[in-house]
Amino acid sequence: MTPALVADVERWRVPTQTGLAAGLSWWIATAVAGHAAPLSAPIVAVIAIGATNGGRARRTVDVIAGLTIGIAFATLLVSTFGRSAPLLALVALISVPLSMVV
Repeated sequence: MTPALVADVERWRVPTQTGLAAGLSWWIATAVAGHAAPLSAPIVAVIAIGATNGGRARRTVDVIAGLTIGIAFATLLVSTFGRSAPLLALVALISVPLSMVV
């Protein structure tokens, strides 16, 4: 392979991985887990790919764990109180300082 071709392949590696991960995570969440609108699945996939791009495996695990806990917390609050802007503000108000501590 020529150096130009190698550079082109490398340039498209991360965007291709990101697109595939987002699409696959959406499919798994809908087809396997039965979720009706799995918005968080592709978000987590995109963040995980972005975090691993630099070889930061520990950071990737931390981000995925934090997102999983945050999504579970938000799901609990939404199922209890419904969807609203004040609830979103409350979740952000609690989550951001908590993420700095943990």
